Amino acid sequence: MRAPEFRTPRLRMRTLSECDQALFCRLYTDAESMRFIGRPMSRARALAAFDFTLQCSREENTGPCFFAIVPKTSRRAVGLCAIQRVARTAKRAEIGIMLAREGRGQSFGAEAVSGLASSAFEALPIDLLWVQYHPANTAARRLFARLSFLPEPRARPRGLRRGQCIGVTQRSAWT
Repeated sequence: MRAPEFRTPRLRMRTLSECDQALFCRLYTDAESMRFIGRPMSRARALAAFDFTLQCSREENTGPCFFAIVPKTSRRAVGLCAIQRVARTAKRAEIGIMLAREGRGQSFGAEAVSGLASSAFEALPIDLLWVQYHPANTAARRLFARLSFLPEPRARPRGLRRGQCIGVTQRSAWT
């Protein structure tokens, strides 16, 4: 089961495709975009990661769901979001988001994460969503708190990077 493309009042989330290669590479090679995630990738590594991500996202029922975030007033994507690490036996999944400079400061992050969470709960057999973020990323901490992702310091889901904070939300609490 896959999460379908979805819309919010100002955004359209469409499935990642070949046309998103430049945005993907720009995000993953940019020091500012990567400062709370990890070291920026080389262009060659970002291209390989894009190809791998695209291939994985095409695997029916098992791969992650990657979406390009496109404002309805534009045709140009301003970020990426994803549902990954769906653990069917644990009934949980990780979601995440990356915005390019032109997508920041417009509340696109909150709108995209809210739509992503709603889509995940609607389409997938999960009861819990989790996010991970760097402790120094105050914007992410505020965003996830505003969207009712509660801190879970004892959680150690598979895929957790060392030193990251975890936020969780339950299907029953999601409105």
